Amino acid sequence: MSATEFLELKDVSKVYAVRQKDGSTQRIEVVHEVTQTVPEGHFVTVVGPSGCGKSTLLSMIAGLNSISSGQLLLKGKPITAPHPSLGMVFQEESIFPWMNSLENVSFGLEMQDVPKQQCRERAQEALNLVGLKGFEYSYPKELSGGMRQRVAIARALALDPDILLMDEPFAAVDPQSRMFIGTELRRIWSATGKTILFITHDINEAVFLSQEIWVMSSRPGRITETIKIDLPDERDISILGSDAYTQYTGHLWNAMRSEWEATQESA
Repeated sequence: MSATEFLELKDVSKVYAVRQKDGSTQRIEVVHEVTQTVPEGHFVTVVGPSGCGKSTLLSMIAGLNSISSGQLLLKGKPITAPHPSLGMVFQEESIFPWMNSLENVSFGLEMQDVPKQQCRERAQEALNLVGLKGFEYSYPKELSGGMRQRVAIARALALDPDILLMDEPFAAVDPQSRMFIGTELRRIWSATGKTILFITHDINEAVFLSQEIWVMSSRPGRITETIKIDLPDERDISILGSDAYTQYTGHLWNAMRSEWEATQESA
């Protein structure tokens, strides 16, 4: 399968009608004519200033939010609704506090009428993959923030999607822990061959995780630059001190500063 047959964004835009104080509505463009391709099996990250439309873009790809114009294609077919080939991991904790880890991961499978024994087996495999073997019967309140997000990732993986869409999944985790969790995510990505489209505000995280980074402008969000990350496939936190890593983060900081300044000027 060629890259152009996997996930394509063609001139994708999103416009909202926002009600004003006088009762009238104003059209606000949030995402502007994004044209990009996510190759199969790649790890792509989107960065940009707050409010630029990153999460809106991801929710449109997930089929949770309609596009205003353009095309979204998965394997050549339009995305118009949530799709079993697309798995979503949200920023907010989305696991159920009254269910243990195994029950949480099994939930989506049960909604698809997967037989009970198969649910348990696939849920157990997913928990093992994210490093939570031994925590199957722990409840969310008994887990750390990072472990709770691993449960959410396991729930998405258990459904066996082709693409994992991740909207700032480690935002609530402390900076030190999120780099270690990032190492685990790259291990999972390598082990499964899944395609990952990841949203983050954290430039260090973006460079550490990605093969490719899209830089998004201030609103209306458009892709101003695509950066290929030429770092070793086998990465751990030791790479943070390398010259190549420092050059990539420096470049991104400069790009992001320009967009942040544009945001302040338009405020």
